[in-house]
Amino acid sequence: MMIVFSFVSDISILCRCDNRLVNKSIQRDVTSEVIMRTLVVEDNVINSKYMFNLLKPYGEVDIAESGLVAVEMFAKSMQNSNRYDLICLDVMMPEMDGQETLQRIRTLEAENGIHGLDGVKIIMTTAMDDKRTILQSFKGGCESFLIKPIDKKSLLDELVKLSLMKGDSEPVT
Repeated sequence: MMIVFSFVSDISILCRCDNRLVNKSIQRDVTSEVIMRTLVVEDNVINSKYMFNLLKPYGEVDIAESGLVAVEMFAKSMQNSNRYDLICLDVMMPEMDGQETLQRIRTLEAENGIHGLDGVKIIMTTAMDDKRTILQSFKGGCESFLIKPIDKKSLLDELVKLSLMKGDSEPVT
């Protein structure tokens, strides 16, 4: 998906201050091309920066440090009609683990009439490679599962399989 826009806009920024979400608004001239919108849900700062750097060349990347924040960001993106194309979701996180986060995201989609292939593509990411975790993730509605440490080639291969990227490492437009 490629969206090109140019306008002056109020931009809402969702940030965490004193352990609560704060919505800040700024006005700026926006001229941009958004190719793929990704939400990385990862509580480990090093892992989230790594995933950010892998995905940034292919579009806009947001980071949520917990499942709870991810669900709030996802809901807000749906309200603003600026949905995510991809969510990379860690399995083990504080406040709300990846499995519960996955369920809440799929519930939000269903409540908004979004089903099956129209939903956001979700790649579960974890160091746990036990069959129970993998099976639970797929039963919960993820499209893919990657074992950490995640290398660039494996991630890009999954993006191609999910039709988010062409085989030549170019985002699908």
